Amino acid sequence: MWIILNSHLILAERGRQILKYGVPIQAPLVSYNKNHSLHYDQAKKIPSWVAEHLTAWNLKGGAERQKCNFRSDASLPEMFRSKNEDYRGSGWSRGHMAPAADHKLDQ
Repeated sequence: MWIILNSHLILAERGRQILKYGVPIQAPLVSYNKNHSLHYDQAKKIPSWVAEHLTAWNLKGGAERQKCNFRSDASLPEMFRSKNEDYRGSGWSRGHMAPAADHKLDQ
C-alpha cells in the first residue's frame, strides 16, 4: 500500500512500530508492507531507504533465493518500476535494499 505524504508520515500501526525510532527522511512517497517500510525514488527506480521488522521466525523459513523470480512492484506506476532490462549489460546488479536472507518465510 503506497501512502502519499504531504507534511506528515501516516502509516498503519505496524508501520509506526517499524519506524518507531524515526524516519531517515521525510519524503513524499513511502510504501508500507508486511515486514518493511521504504521510501521509493521514482527517478532512480530504487528505494532510498528500507526499514525492516526482523524476527528469528522470519530468518528460519525455507525459501530458497535460487527459486525466486524478480518481479517489479505492481503497486508502482509502470513508468517508475525497475525492470530486468534496466540492468542487463550495465555491469550493475539489482541487489537488495533488504537482504533476501532476512525474509525466508516467503518464496
